[in-house]
Order: sequence, then structure tokens, then C-alpha cells
Amino acid sequence: MAVENAPQKPELDEVASLERDDQAIFNGFLNTLENPDKVLRLECGGDITVYDDIGRDSRVGTSLRTRAMAVVGKEWDVTPASDEALDMKIADYVKQVFLSFPFDRSRRGSLRGGVLKGFAVSEIMWDHSEGDTFISDMKVRAQRRFRYHIDSSLHLLTADNPIEGINLTANHPRKFQRYVFGDEVETPYGEGLGRELYWLWWFKKNGIKFWLKFCEKHAVPSIVGSYPRGADEAQKATLMAAMENIRNGALVTKPEGMLIDLFEAASTGAISTQRELVSYMDTEMTICILGQSGTTQGTPGKLGNDTAQENVREDLVKADADAMSEQLNAQAVRWLVDYQFPGHGRYPQLWIRAGAEADLKEKSEVDKNLKEVGVRFKKKYFVGTYGLDEDDFDVVDTTTGEVAEFSEQATPGQDALDELADQLSVQASNALADNEALILKAITTADTWEDAFDNLLELYPDLDASDLQDLLERGWLAAQLGGRQAVTEDVL
Repeated sequence: MAVENAPQKPELDEVASLERDDQAIFNGFLNTLENPDKVLRLECGGDITVYDDIGRDSRVGTSLRTRAMAVVGKEWDVTPASDEALDMKIADYVKQVFLSFPFDRSRRGSLRGGVLKGFAVSEIMWDHSEGDTFISDMKVRAQRRFRYHIDSSLHLLTADNPIEGINLTANHPRKFQRYVFGDEVETPYGEGLGRELYWLWWFKKNGIKFWLKFCEKHAVPSIVGSYPRGADEAQKATLMAAMENIRNGALVTKPEGMLIDLFEAASTGAISTQRELVSYMDTEMTICILGQSGTTQGTPGKLGNDTAQENVREDLVKADADAMSEQLNAQAVRWLVDYQFPGHGRYPQLWIRAGAEADLKEKSEVDKNLKEVGVRFKKKYFVGTYGLDEDDFDVVDTTTGEVAEFSEQATPGQDALDELADQLSVQASNALADNEALILKAITTADTWEDAFDNLLELYPDLDASDLQDLLERGWLAAQLGGRQAVTEDVL
């Protein structure tokens, strides 16, 4: 008899595994898992090196480097598993190891190739000296050399075994690191942008080919030779030689009775047609890789559409950074800790700071300026903004050396902002008063408008703008406070 309200246990077995994939069944007796990229299979014959050709396109290559460098250029750090001394020691050790080899170089290759092809493989070159294990390099390997099997194991194709390959997962564990990019997480091959770029690249390549033919055909007139009936082969050859001399710009002689004319082909279309096609394909390829075209064709930071486009690109940067961080933590970081601190079982986390996390330095500068005009923040603000623990810090007054009290409000109220604005208005009037008196005196003492103009030119170097500059800086801070106050009120 079943007991009512008995605890339920979750189902632990995987049901929709790759072994049950109906398409994988048709692989026959082979356990190799085919790349599901239909463009790769149907248009490229399964040869992933075609995507290398796409990567050599000037626009594609530049955009891929831009996307990769946007991640590599971000700061990264290693956070300990806890605040215990050993966990902090492990995090520091991992950070020092990653600083000791060309980590940026390995990330550039993995990101550039992985985003284009969907996955990337790097071989970790371990080193061991005086009881310490560390990494000397991470060498990115060509994707064409690897295949995945139905059990998701990674195999290296060799000259001795070009079909099944060597099972690296079983025979060389903790050696080959895998990165997967794209939305199709089910397949270990990932989802590369190559399948989206293929037709754009193909049309651009052929558009340029026809563009060059158009230029060749219409830039230089065609040479037409006429020979009389009954001309023998020697005479025809002489005519052809004369026409070749015309093409090469040499002096020409021709048999009597033979004619040579220049024939210009009539253009039925504008040369801009092919150029517009190539330009369109370039723009679409940039959008495909970066999520926008403002980086290469617009003005980044400009108000309007370019600003929105740049924000889309930052979303992709953060997604790439997070994906790489997660896979580094699951592989290289974990393996390094297991080698150096066997049995510990707690692992630090390496995170590439992208998106909002990368803007903390700029934000701290703004907060510093706000503090100088009297803004006081709550502890909750520092905890939420900078990831600090509320019990781990206090603020010390630099003048008294005593612990300062936190304000009960994160930003000044609207009344305080209005009062600050009134003060700035009064101070602006006072700052202008002295200059205004000098200007009026220069005008009223003049006999003619020409004299007044000359007086103003002489007076200009003596006008004092320092107070106005200070007021403008404080006014900018007041505007920042007003914006922050408005956002706070909307959120609350």
C-alpha cells in the first residue's frame, strides 16, 4: 500500500540522449557523430576548412578579430570558493598560473575560430616542477582534425586512424579543452556563424568576380581585325600580332587590305550595381558577426541608432565572455586544482568581466565626484553595485579618522537638488556680475561702434572665466544627481 505524501525522487537517467537520436542511427556501424550544420554538409561537402576561406574575407576576418579582441581586452580575475585561507590560496595560485603563460593568445584563437565554426579545441601543455603543476601554454588546434562520437567523446583523426580517430576523452583526459559556441547546446559541434555567413560570402565573392569582368570589358575597348576573303593563315597570324601590339601599346604594322578597329561595348547597367551588392553583403556580414554595423560603418557613441547598435554588440561580448569563463572553469581551472590540490573538491572561478561588470571603474569615479558635492550612500548601494559584503567594510572619515555613518538615502532628495540648483543660479549671477560691469564700461565709454568693438577686443584677455568653469562642472554633477534621482524614483 502506497504511503500518502511519500517523498518523490527525481528521474536521474538521461532520456533524450544522442544515442536515441533518429538521425544518428543512420550513421550505420560508425559511432561518429556528424556535424548537423546542413550548409557544411550540403554546400561544402563536409569540409570545414571552407569556413577558413570565409574567415580570410577582409570584412569577415576584421569583424571576427574585433569580436574576439572585445573579449580578450576585458579584465579577468579569479574569485575563491570561500573566504577560508586555503580557498584564497588556491585562487591566488590559479591566477598566477594563468598570468604565467600567453593566455590572451590562446583565447584569441579559440574565440575567433569557435565563433565562426561553432567549436574550438585547445591542447593544454602541462608542466611539473618541484612538486608544482602549472600550465606552460594552451595551443589551439584545427577543427578539421577532430570528430565527436555519439557519447560526446572527442576523437583526434590521425593518419593511422582517419575514420574513428583516437579517443582523447578516454586516453588523454585533462589534456584537450573544448569550447562550444552558439545556441544549439545539444550538439558538441555548437552553432557557428559560418553557416549564416556562407551565402553572404559566396554572393560577395562572385559579385566581385563579375565586377572585375565588367571593369575589364568596359574600361578598355575591344580590338577588332578584318581580313579580306582568301587570306591565308600567315596573313591572319600577322593581323593577330598587330592587334596584340595595339593591346600592349607598341608600334603596329599590318598587311595592306586588312583593317583594325576599336570596338567599345555598350553598357546596359551601371558599375555601381556590383559595388552596391558587395557593400550590402559586407554590411550583412558585419551585422551577423557583431550584431550591428555601427562599429565599422557608423560613429560609435553617437546619439541615436549607433548607440543602440553598440549596446547590441556588448551583449554579444558578454555572452562570449561568460561562455568562455564557464568552460574554462569546468575544464582547465578544475583540472589544475585537482593536480595541485588533490582531493580538495572546492574550485575557484575565473571570470572575464564584461558588460556592466567592466564599467565599475568609471562608476566609481562618478560616485567619488558625487561624494565631493555632499552625496552620502547607504551600505546597500555599495553591496549591490560593487559586490561587497555589508559586514566586511566601514567608511572612515578622512578628517576625523572615525567611522562615518551611512546616509539613510542612496541619493539626495528632490528638495536637496532644487536647493543646489538655486545656489548654482545665484553663484552664476555673481560670477557674471564683474565681467558684465567691465563689458558695459567698455561700451558706454566709446564714441562710435568701432571704438566699442576695439574696447571689447582689448578687454577680452582680462575677463575671468574660472568661476564659470567651476560652475559648469558643478552643474554637470547636479544634472547627474537629477538623473539618478529620477531613475531611483521610477524604480521605487
